[in-house]
Amino acid sequence: MSRSMVFLVLSALITYVTAQSQPCSGKYCIEGQAQCINDSCVCNNPPYTHGDGYFNCYRKSQIAAEILNDPVLNTFGNESDSLTVPCRILVVNTKLELKRYVGKPTNIGFCYVQVHSFQSRSRGKFYVSGYEVAIKLEYSYGTVKNVSSIVFGPQGGVQENGTDNAFLPDGPYANDNVDYNDTANNVRITRYYDSNNDQYVFEADACGIRATLVPYDTVSGLDRVRVPGVSVAINCIHHPKYFDIANSVGIIPKSSGGYTLQDIQSFYPGTTVEQALSVFAFTRNTTQTQPYVSTECPLVKSSLLSCDSTNLPVAVNKCDFIFKSPKFVDCISGAGSSTSVPLQLYRACVDNYCGASNQCATIQGIVGTCTVNTGPQLTTLLAEACAP
Repeated sequence: MSRSMVFLVLSALITYVTAQSQPCSGKYCIEGQAQCINDSCVCNNPPYTHGDGYFNCYRKSQIAAEILNDPVLNTFGNESDSLTVPCRILVVNTKLELKRYVGKPTNIGFCYVQVHSFQSRSRGKFYVSGYEVAIKLEYSYGTVKNVSSIVFGPQGGVQENGTDNAFLPDGPYANDNVDYNDTANNVRITRYYDSNNDQYVFEADACGIRATLVPYDTVSGLDRVRVPGVSVAINCIHHPKYFDIANSVGIIPKSSGGYTLQDIQSFYPGTTVEQALSVFAFTRNTTQTQPYVSTECPLVKSSLLSCDSTNLPVAVNKCDFIFKSPKFVDCISGAGSSTSVPLQLYRACVDNYCGASNQCATIQGIVGTCTVNTGPQLTTLLAEACAP
């Protein structure tokens, strides 16, 4: 072998670093889906044509909604913005073709799928902490199979629960094993832990649905070596039909009857895209049944819905700082992981600008001596809420 050829081989070995050998610019690539090229995790194409090599890669036929930490929503329509909403949201409600992948793919029924997600708090940080999948298989010859599953928790404390033979989009969940295997039709619904990628996976390939959770490291925080978050991927070969589009925070693509983020912003004139997305998510018709649920979520929804088109943008502009200062959130929240206190303060702030009176004492009581890292926004809120 010539000297130049040896150099090229060695260069390739150095440049292409596998996910397991060492981090790529500080974080690991998704093993089996991506590789480190010039200090960046790049999805292996083929077969993966898009996605984030640090988190999840997708085939050409797939679309995906992702909620990454710190909470950022990547929509099914491939748009992105921040989404700090520490409540339960519907990601998608869809009907897909049930396919028999033996020889030539054959349609043998339909799959009805609902996926929810939710956020939690660690000290002053909000993070996406889990997902729920309820799936109903209706075979063409009449058989019905139901499975419901929830996966949630931080790294080192993830819990997996499920209920076999029940379609429960809002729970509750038993401790049943989630593993349905129809070998004759090559149909399987399974949940497993991918230890190489620290992913908790729910998979139903015959339905074209896959969900993953990479748990948030509440100890290492910003020093984590995996990108945490939730992914919900849909294989469009299964011809998804979407329901409940107006309540789906995964934001169904406009080409399928959904919205763009600009559409969402147009619903709430005077707001930014981030603010509009937050209001949209808070005010959906979603049952709040997640673990460690806060009773404040439906109350925040009611407060936002009480605003008119004039005072809503004022309220969200004055109040959205509450979720953006980790030190302030940590100070007002105290120990534990409850999201109730910052939600209660946000609700009181919205009420203050949308017509409800006597919010001064409530706001002062929550804030107390916590004024860290809030800039002029908190001073303005206190002055306006407590003006004579």
